[in-house]
Order: sequence, then C-alpha cells, then structure tokens
Amino acid sequence: MENEEQEKLNPWLSIWTDPRATIQQVVDSDPKLMVLILAPLAGIADALTRNNELAYSGLENLIGLVVAGGIGGYVIVFLGAYLVRWTGGWLGGTASLGAIRAASVWSSVPKITSAVLLLLLWVVLSQLSGPVAGMEVAAQLMILTLGIWSVVLYCKCLGQVQGFSAWKGLANMLLSFAVVVVPILVIWAVVAALSS
Repeated sequence: MENEEQEKLNPWLSIWTDPRATIQQVVDSDPKLMVLILAPLAGIADALTRNNELAYSGLENLIGLVVAGGIGGYVIVFLGAYLVRWTGGWLGGTASLGAIRAASVWSSVPKITSAVLLLLLWVVLSQLSGPVAGMEVAAQLMILTLGIWSVVLYCKCLGQVQGFSAWKGLANMLLSFAVVVVPILVIWAVVAALSS
C-alpha cells in the first residue's frame, strides 16, 4: 500500500515528462478528472495563442476570444472524441470516449500554460510605455514550442488509451482530422467549380 502511494503521480507535473503513465493513472482512477475544466481552458488557450494580436488589441476582443474559445473547447473535446474513437477503431484502438477525452484535455496542459504566460506577458507589457525588443519573437517561440509539445503529448496519451504506439496515436489524430477536412475541401472545390 505504501509503495502505491509513493508511485502516485501528480498529473499536473508528470504529464510533461511521463504522459503515458500519467494518462493511465488518470483513466484508471477517474477519466472525468478535470475534463469539464480543462476542455474550455484548452479552447481558450487555442483562441488566445492563435489570435494573440487580436487579444492584445482590446478588452472586448479578449473577452470574445475567451467566450468563443471556451465553447469551442467543449465542442472539440466532446465531439472530437467520437471521431477519434471511430477512426481509432480502424487502427485497432479500444479506448472509451471518456479515456479519449481525458487524453485530449490532459495533453493540452502545455498549451494552457502558454496561454497563461501570454496573458501575464500582456499584463506586463500593458504597463510599459513602449514595445520591448524581441518580446514578440520570444512569445511566438514559446507558443510554438508548447503547442508542439501538446501535440506530442496528445499522440502519446492517445496511443496509451487506444492501446498502441504514439505514432499510431498520430495516425489516429490525423485520420480524425482528415474525416472532417477532406469532405469540406471536396464540397468547397465542387461549389467553386460550379460557380465559375
């Protein structure tokens, strides 16, 4: 019993360096752990990091991004889980919807961290009288690095819950993306061809 308590991971820290063990612990103990909180935070992080210049441009824009991002986060996590489970089944995946949602939200912790750091930077820069040399490049580098790490973690977490490798997790992620994007592109191409 004592060894089990010593081995228990703090998911907020261990997700960064040991994603497979972390997500397995989360799924084994409570796959719903923090999903309802992390899902909108992941969406907000996406909205802020992809539109950081808009977020900086005024409080109304920032609030709009937060609201839209929060709603989008729920939609992506909850509807996306169905797509990921469906396409993962083609690859032999066996994860439940809850496990896929857990993998999605917990792997977004670095992305959420980048949004928090971006907001802190925004507060600091708003107190200064002029631009700081190199700050924009540093912010973009931080967003890119933590965003890439979130994708790596997602592939590892998804692979763990689906019962396959991180590379198959990447394939699962790309397949679920393609199932949505390819039909949209085909419809767009047909409409564009018919209208010209």
